[in-house]
Amino acid sequence: MALTFKQEMVSLKIDFLTKQRDYVVEQRTCLQNVVDDVNEVLELATSWLRN
Repeated sequence: MALTFKQEMVSLKIDFLTKQRDYVVEQRTCLQNVVDDVNEVLELATSWLRN
């Protein structure tokens, strides 16, 4: 059974949004890694300044 035009458009939109979600999750992971690294540097700098 062939999809109607509307069903095909909805399917394409779902695929697009799924890819967008995956991209956002990937970017969030990268940003979290940067934040973790910055926090580590700040902790080291704070420790160094106290000594």
